[in-house]
Amino acid sequence: MNVEIAICTFNRAEFLKATLGRLASIQKPSDIEFRIIVVDNNSSDNSVDIVASAQQETDIELVSESRQGHCFARNAAIDSANGEFLIWIDDDVLVSDTWLESYLEAFRSQEETSFWGGPIFPVFNHQKPDWIDQHWDKISGCFAYRDLGKDPIEFTAEVLPYGANFAVRTQVQKEFRFETELGRSDRLG
Repeated sequence: MNVEIAICTFNRAEFLKATLGRLASIQKPSDIEFRIIVVDNNSSDNSVDIVASAQQETDIELVSESRQGHCFARNAAIDSANGEFLIWIDDDVLVSDTWLESYLEAFRSQEETSFWGGPIFPVFNHQKPDWIDQHWDKISGCFAYRDLGKDPIEFTAEVLPYGANFAVRTQVQKEFRFETELGRSDRLG
């Protein structure tokens, strides 16, 4: 089984360093091929140096995408992907010890499935203000919180995983790329 993890980044070197360090430390079964694709989307900080340092410990391909925007960066990762499965995480995600094993188990047990998602639990660097806890049911999505439970569910247009932790069969992802006209833009109009 060939698994690739895609991470798009822009000027978040310290977060990226922690994410890559965590990925380097998780258990990787010997029966899989494992590679990380990091797409640098015009960072002006030391993100490229962070990746170069991490390449000494882990198989990482650094891809540069000069067109600014998350969709351009994601499509650059798709262009570089050649594995069977592509797992997407953000550059500030710290995966659990069992994160990869959970995906591998899902891939093996759900041969007809093409799209998976996992939980996302935000970590606050400082004490959360009380108002966040008081309104968590309404604002949790703003913090990318996602927990759909342990049992498999069918995704619908109303129930989808969030971008910080989802996986797709690479063949399907290459067919359904990200729309670059959507998302943030510096164009007026």
